[in-house]
Amino acid sequence: MGDRKLFDTKAAAAECGLSRSTFLRYVKAGRIAPGIKMGPRAIRWHIDDLNAYLERCRARPSPKAA
Repeated sequence: MGDRKLFDTKAAAAECGLSRSTFLRYVKAGRIAPGIKMGPRAIRWHIDDLNAYLERCRARPSPKAA
C-alpha cells in the first residue's frame, strides 16, 4: 500500500500546481480522483491519487509551439 498522507483541498491543489477552483473543477470532471469525505465539510485526498494525476499529466505529449 502507498503513502497514507492526506491533503485538504487547498494543499491538494497546491501539490498539483493548480488553483483551488481549477482543482475542484478537475475533480468534478473526473480528471482527479474524488476525495474521501471525512465529515460534513471535510474532504481529503490521498497523495497516491494526486501523484496518479501528475503522472498522467507528465505522460501526455506537450503541444508543439507554433
